[in-house]
Amino acid sequence: IQNDLSATERVHTDRFAEDTSLVIQSCHSPLRELEVLHDWLLEQFRVRPDLHPDEIIVLTPDMETYAPLIEAVFRNPESEAHRIAYTIADTAGSPEELEYRDTFFKMLELCSSRFPAGAVLQFCESAPVQRRFGFTQTELDALRLWIQRLNIRWGYNAATKSELGLPAEEANTWERGLHRLLLGYFIPNDRMDSDAAPPLFADLEPAPYMRGDNVALLERFAICLQTLENLSRNLRNVHRLGDWSTILHDAITGLLDDPDGRLGSHVRRALDDLHDYAAVTATEIPLNAVVDFLRNRLRRKTAGHGFMNGAVTFCEMLPMRSIPFRIIAHVGMHESGFPATERPAAFDLIARSPRPGDRLRRNEDRLLFLENLLSCREVLYFSYCGQSIRTGRPRAPSILIEELVELEQSLHGTPGELRRLPYFFEHRMHPFHPDYYTSGHRLYSYSHSNCVQVAEPPSTLSTPSTPSSLSNRSPGTGVRQPSTRSDSKVSE
Repeated sequence: IQNDLSATERVHTDRFAEDTSLVIQSCHSPLRELEVLHDWLLEQFRVRPDLHPDEIIVLTPDMETYAPLIEAVFRNPESEAHRIAYTIADTAGSPEELEYRDTFFKMLELCSSRFPAGAVLQFCESAPVQRRFGFTQTELDALRLWIQRLNIRWGYNAATKSELGLPAEEANTWERGLHRLLLGYFIPNDRMDSDAAPPLFADLEPAPYMRGDNVALLERFAICLQTLENLSRNLRNVHRLGDWSTILHDAITGLLDDPDGRLGSHVRRALDDLHDYAAVTATEIPLNAVVDFLRNRLRRKTAGHGFMNGAVTFCEMLPMRSIPFRIIAHVGMHESGFPATERPAAFDLIARSPRPGDRLRRNEDRLLFLENLLSCREVLYFSYCGQSIRTGRPRAPSILIEELVELEQSLHGTPGELRRLPYFFEHRMHPFHPDYYTSGHRLYSYSHSNCVQVAEPPSTLSTPSTPSSLSNRSPGTGVRQPSTRSDSKVSE
C-alpha cells in the first residue's frame, strides 16, 4: 500500500496470505481493546526478539476515555514476565502523580487555614503523607480517636488564635492536645469512670490509655504537625520568588514522599521555573499569586511529556507526529470516533461554503491518518468497538479503515466482507472465552489465570439450588465442555 501511494511499484500478491503487516481487531468495549492490545504486543515481542518498547506507538483520538483504562491494563499485569514498559503522553499525569499534586495544594491550603482537625486528618490520610510518615490505617484510626477524646478542634496554639484577633487560649488547640498525650505516657492516667480527680501537671490533665507502643506514632504525628506549623509561619509572609521556591521545595521534601522522584517531578519542575523567574524581578510576592502561578503551570497539558522516553508510547492523534515507528497501533477507531464529527454553528460560513485554505477538521484527520500509514515500518494495527456489548450486533469501524480496506482489496484483488479477511480478528466479549485457549484457533491470550479457569471442568463448579418456583420448569441447555488446552503463550 505504501509503495502504491508513493507511485513506485506494486507488491506481488503471491505471499499475501502470510503477510501480517496489517491487523484490524474488533472488540466489545474500550477495555477489551486494551486487553487485546496487551496480548498482541506480548506476541509481537515473542516473534520479534529484537523489538524494543520504544519502537511502538499507540494512538487514540480519545485519550480522556482510554488513559485510565491503559493504567488498569498495563500497570498491573498478571505476572512480571508480562509487564510492558509504557508511558502516557498528552495527559496531566498518572493517578499517582495527580494525587501527589492534589496533596501538594492541600498542604498549602491547610497551612493557610486555622488547622481544623478534619482537614489535618484528611491530609494525613493522603498516600504521599502516609508513606512519608509511615501511617497505617490502624494508626490513623487511633489518631482520630485521640483527637475526639481530647476535644481538639482547631488552631496550632494560643498564638494562632491571637493572630486571628481571638483570645489567646490554649483550649482545644493541637499544641495542648500533644502535651496531654505526652503527659499520658509519662504520667499514666487509666481512670475509666472513677469519681476521683484526675492527676494534673502544670494545669494539664494527662491523656488516658497512653501505652508505650503509642509513643512512636505520637512522635511521627508531632513531627508532621510541627513541620506544617513551620510552613504555615513562612506562608504568612511575602517572599521573593527564589525564596518561595526554596520554602516549597523544603516543604514537599519534609511532608510528601516521592521514592523515585517521578511522582513529584512536575511540581518540582514548576518550583524550578519559579526560581528561574527570580532573575527577572526582586519584588516580594504574596502566597496567593504563587499558588495561582503553580496551578496554571501544573494544569497545562504539555504535548511533549511522556513522549518517546524508552517505553511504549500512548498518545493522542495529533498532527506532526509522523515519526517512523516499527509498529503503529490505533485504538478507539470507531465510526463516530475518527474522523471527528463537526457540529458547526449556524453562522459558520467556513462550514457552509469552504474555500481553499480553510481548515476543516475532518480533512486534517484524513491527512493525519495518511501520515501514520506512511510512517509505519512493519505493522499497522487498528482496533475499534465493532460489536455491541449489549446485543452483540456488529458496528462499523471508522470510514478511513473501510477506505483503507477497499484500497487493499483493489491492489490485491481480494474482494470480500471485512470480517472474512485474513487480517481481521473478531474478539469475544470476555477474556476467559474458551476460543482463546483452543489449539489451532486464531485468537489467543497470555493470561494463565483465565486459561486455568477455562480448563477447569464445569462439574467441579458449585451449582446453586433451584428456587421452588422454578422446580417444575424444564432444565436449560448444559454448558459446553471447554478445551483443556493450557499451553498459553509465555513471553520471553
